[in-house]
Amino acid sequence: IPLQYILGSVPFIECDILVEPPILIPRQETESWCADIIEKLKRVPYQSLRILDLCTGSGCIATAMAKSLPQAKVYALDISEHALSLAQKNATHNNVDITMILSDLFANIPSGLSFDIILTNPPYISKQEWHTLDPSVKEWEDTNALVAPDDGIGMIKQIISGSIPLLDPHHELIKHNIPQLIVEIGHTQGAIAQTLFRQAGFTTVHVKKDTQGHDRIAVGYTSNVEQI
Repeated sequence: IPLQYILGSVPFIECDILVEPPILIPRQETESWCADIIEKLKRVPYQSLRILDLCTGSGCIATAMAKSLPQAKVYALDISEHALSLAQKNATHNNVDITMILSDLFANIPSGLSFDIILTNPPYISKQEWHTLDPSVKEWEDTNALVAPDDGIGMIKQIISGSIPLLDPHHELIKHNIPQLIVEIGHTQGAIAQTLFRQAGFTTVHVKKDTQGHDRIAVGYTSNVEQI
C-alpha cells in the first residue's frame, strides 16, 4: 500500500490534499507544472478567471487553483462519483469553493458555460505500459485514472479536440503568454500532442519538459504568442 494512503494526505502547493484509495495520488511532476501556471496567473491583473480542472481525481489541481487565485471561479470535473466526493472533501478541507461537475469529459457541461483556462492530468498510459508499473500503483490506484485507449493517447485526443469551443478569448492571458489549454502527457507523447493541438485549431503549441528532461505538458494558445 502506498505510504500516502496510510498517511491520508499529501502536500500539494499550498494545500493539504486528502487521499484515499483508489483515487490517484497527486504526483510531484503535476505539482511542479501546476505551481508554474499559478505563478504566471498571479501576474494577470484581472484574475476573475473561469478555470476548469478536467479529470480532477482528488481535486488537487482545482483546490490549488482556488486557494492561490481566490478571485477565480474554479470547476472540477470527473466521471467518477468517488473522485468528485474526494475532490469536494478537499475543497472543504482547504476552505475553498469549487463547482463539481459529474461528467464523461465535456458531455455534461452546462450549456453556455465556457472557460478561460482548461487544465487536465488525464489518463495517458497505454495498456502495455500499465503492465510495467510498480505493484504499489497497479494494485492500489484506479486503472481508469491511469490507462487510456489508443496506446494511451485516446483521452488526450478527445480533450484537445473538444476544448476549443469551450475556451473564450482572453486578452490578458495572451498578453502574459499564458496558455488556455494545459494537458499533462506521457514522456513519448510530445510530438503527437503537438499535431493534435494544431489539428484542433490552436494557433500556437508548445511541449514543456519536467525537471528530469522528459516531455510533461503540452500547452495550446488560441492566438499567436511567443515562446514562454
